[in-house]
Amino acid sequence: MSKRTTENCGMMKRHGQAEVKDGKCLGFAKSEHDDEPCETCKKCKLQQSYESDS
Repeated sequence: MSKRTTENCGMMKRHGQAEVKDGKCLGFAKSEHDDEPCETCKKCKLQQSYESDS
């Protein structure tokens, strides 16, 4: 399995390029009115605000 990168992100392949800043993805918003990252992006280690449970 290949290492997850912003270049091979499934969300970006389906929905277009998300903004990337300093090598971290800003994620896709929940909705047009809520700019918080969607649940899929929140779980991604490439997402800027990702926090590991461990």
